[in-house]
Amino acid sequence: MNAPHNRSAAHSIIGELWAGRPEADAGHLIVDFLAAHTDAVHISFAQFFAVARQADIKDQHVVVNIVTYLTGGDLHLLKTGFEFIEDDVVQPLDVEQVRAAKYSKINPITGDEDAEIGSKIFMYFIPSDLAKTALVVE
Repeated sequence: MNAPHNRSAAHSIIGELWAGRPEADAGHLIVDFLAAHTDAVHISFAQFFAVARQADIKDQHVVVNIVTYLTGGDLHLLKTGFEFIEDDVVQPLDVEQVRAAKYSKINPITGDEDAEIGSKIFMYFIPSDLAKTALVVE
């Protein structure tokens, strides 16, 4: 699939792929949201859920489907990031730290065993370089 050269092209790709499904409506809204927030450095799933609710889409699976697609190779408009949050500590993590923490149950900050580490690591999103160029062009 070709990368979109503007927001309309991104809408077309999503519309064709998800025709007749709520993902098409949610996808269009999320692309519009990204176009308005290309300078964002931290977008949460909660923000995407709120955007989808504008189209009366309450099924979180619909949003997860779109966000997963937007982080993939076909329409790479989002990059993922991870952070460790516990009390007042907020620490960015790279993918290797997340992988090690989840599989070894080791706190990436302290190095101690932590059976609850999975509940302290959160994913967030950032507009990709493609989003920062293509979505501002019409």
